[in-house]
Amino acid sequence: MSGTITLEEAQSHLKELIDRLAPGEEVVITENERAVAKLVGEGPVERKLGTLKGTVRYMAPDFDAPLDDFKEYMERYAEQLWFFEEDGAVRIETWRKAEDEEAEKSIRIVREKTAERDETGRPTADPLTCRGTDSALLTQLVRCGNYLEESTTIVLYSEGDLPSHDWTAAFKAWLYLDPASYLPVAARLWEGAPFGDEDGAPLELEFSYRYEHEFVDRDSLSTDFFVGTPEPDPAANLVPEVGGMRVYWLGRRFDPGGGLPSVTLMGAGTTKDDQRYGPTYRASIEYEGGTRNYPVIGFQEYSLDTWKQLARPGTGFVPEGTPVQQIVLPDGRADVFRTDDPDYERYRALVYFETTVVMVGDFDEPNSYSSLAAFVAVVKALRPYEDE
Repeated sequence: MSGTITLEEAQSHLKELIDRLAPGEEVVITENERAVAKLVGEGPVERKLGTLKGTVRYMAPDFDAPLDDFKEYMERYAEQLWFFEEDGAVRIETWRKAEDEEAEKSIRIVREKTAERDETGRPTADPLTCRGTDSALLTQLVRCGNYLEESTTIVLYSEGDLPSHDWTAAFKAWLYLDPASYLPVAARLWEGAPFGDEDGAPLELEFSYRYEHEFVDRDSLSTDFFVGTPEPDPAANLVPEVGGMRVYWLGRRFDPGGGLPSVTLMGAGTTKDDQRYGPTYRASIEYEGGTRNYPVIGFQEYSLDTWKQLARPGTGFVPEGTPVQQIVLPDGRADVFRTDDPDYERYRALVYFETTVVMVGDFDEPNSYSSLAAFVAVVKALRPYEDE
């Protein structure tokens, strides 16, 4: 259809006009016998590859170089990721080495959800939306590259907020891909906290990563390479004493009774006496509840000398107000405090032993241990760790 229509008629029948317009057809809208607007039917949108070519104008040659502030950390930490596309298995090997300590290695096997595939065996996904596959790795490394053509660099950029119970931090992330293989070559992550440092300046963190790739024959790997490995022992890094301070825990599994669910040791470790960043805890222990890898209760353990430095008025380490319950223990004492968190019933406890102060707390979200009864049960069950 083509022709002329008055403004009043257009307002009354706009949807019908748009539905009847064929691609390229025009309808002129008039008011007081004068043309004031024109409706033009649009054809199918032509999607053309390569429209973002050249949008990356400049990239510094050292954009992925390690940051000076994190060189020491990066020298002590490395991670290797193996991806077996045929059955969607991912093997992650992590090395961590502290000064004067042997390297620690952990292995995790993750199986990605298998995406739907077409007759050629490729994952099905819309190259313009990067949707249609449950595999985040495949989405990033294979499909999103179709946005660009003949570009020297492919950059996947995302931004948003990382919410927690107490505050929300903004983040920006860049993933740089090789346009020939769509494999990652580097990544950057920036995070900005909604609070400042001691001088009031905004607190910002930035990390950079570099990737190296090597393709190997599946037959060159052991048959159980992607099958899995024994779970790492969460108590492997615990010792009975560190720096003259006794270490306390609840055992590998703690069942408090009284209607409270049991918890299982999730992770634990001790640190050497390192004062580069000021006094800090020497042992850290976490317990998970019904949801795997989700901690519900944790301890930070301090030597008495360190605690005396940290527990000065105004530091925030000692909760303000009067304890809601004081407990006498066979070898110490404890104070349980109710915090002023308005969102849920939240507690903290300070347990004083002969050589150790144990701070007991949750992980910023309500859980099955967010009650006075739970904290009292935990405090009373603390016992020295012994080599098994």
